[in-house]
Amino acid sequence: MALSLKAGFNGGNGTGFTSLPYSASGEIFKLATFSSVDLPGRWIYRVDEQIIAGGFLTIAPDKGSMLGGITVNVSGPCLPSSSTVHVLFDELLVLCKQLNVHRAQCILPRFHRVGHVTVKISHDGGRHFPYTGSFYFGLYHLNCYSCSIATSFPKAS
Repeated sequence: MALSLKAGFNGGNGTGFTSLPYSASGEIFKLATFSSVDLPGRWIYRVDEQIIAGGFLTIAPDKGSMLGGITVNVSGPCLPSSSTVHVLFDELLVLCKQLNVHRAQCILPRFHRVGHVTVKISHDGGRHFPYTGSFYFGLYHLNCYSCSIATSFPKAS
């Protein structure tokens, strides 16, 4: 008796399982040539229970220094390959580099205040901004994600 392999995702709460294509069909080897994220062999599913409202923008990281200069990934809407992606941090417009149909990247601009700001994304050259999110600009020290303070120093030889 031949066994068919089954592959899929379970949210961990015991209420459901999502099978991947070709799962339990004897053709699971085909998974390496297909994808859910435009990268053959890679499958990504969200398995937590947080509900994400449609039309919203995902920004990672979602906070940074008001001095700017860090790379920010934006995703949410599908971005056609011919898109010119812009992100609007409050009233500051930034051109992004489109990485694929799911993600664009931009360099965080210098911002002249701290706190939460509304972020919007456009994939039509800045004419419309239908997707919204939020970003937190903090003081300059937020650029230091893993800092340590030395309490002892090596002796000079």
